[in-house]
Amino acid sequence: MSDSTVQVISYWKLGDVQQYYLTESETVMTKDDTVSVLDNSYEIEIEVTDSTSIGYIIEWTRRNFQFSNSLSLDVQLQAILSDIPIILTTDVYDSNVQVLNWETLSKDVNDKCIPLLIEYADQPAALTKINQAKRKYISKASIETFVIRDVIQYFAYHGAKYKLGETISEDIKIPNNYGEDPLDAKAAMVLDELLPENNTSIIKAFQNINPQQLTAVTYDYLKSLNIVEGSLPSYEDFPTVTKQIWGGSDIHSNSGWVIYSQESEQVTSGDDVTLKERIIEIAN
Repeated sequence: MSDSTVQVISYWKLGDVQQYYLTESETVMTKDDTVSVLDNSYEIEIEVTDSTSIGYIIEWTRRNFQFSNSLSLDVQLQAILSDIPIILTTDVYDSNVQVLNWETLSKDVNDKCIPLLIEYADQPAALTKINQAKRKYISKASIETFVIRDVIQYFAYHGAKYKLGETISEDIKIPNNYGEDPLDAKAAMVLDELLPENNTSIIKAFQNINPQQLTAVTYDYLKSLNIVEGSLPSYEDFPTVTKQIWGGSDIHSNSGWVIYSQESEQVTSGDDVTLKERIIEIAN
């Protein structure tokens, strides 16, 4: 606080436990009319199971899923790892988070999908959803890209040093939801506030994904779905797809525990807008 800088590092002990409450929402709009709204929430327990000279091993467990406006299959797939710990390792600065038990998670998901594949055998759209879910757990890289987004959000600001009001800008690579090659993005972070009365700091961030690359991979993905001929316009007439991500976290300076974190994302393509938001809030 004395020199208006913050270095976000976790100072945890073996056996430390924190409880969090997470809420997610997704709103789809077309020409300013709301088409659909999805909401879900769940609890997170973070337990420090080992502390070493090079970082921590923690168990990240999700439980007590609650859903609104979701189909039965969507609920089953989103809560497929409920009460199963995801074992994570961090480096000393918490800037390199990896999943240790990815093979066990992959097997658990595969086993849980077998009865679903039987139950929905006569519903091609449902089978597609199930197989897409399985692919997210097929490897360590895919789990770290698509499954632990709440973890990535939680540790987004760890491992760096910030000065009050000083913006850090850089070109980054982000995961590509439709293919293997990552996409280019512009990113910026700033230490927005110091709150000495709470011994916390608020750090905010913004990302803007390369619209040309995003449009190209989106079009290729839609084309691969074999949509009815004529329903997909030519690439020249396809609307530009934009994606912006913004958010911030309130972090306790002495311990590195996140007090509150919010991340929003907006994807726009012509008249279609999808807005997503994820909020992580400490429970005690």
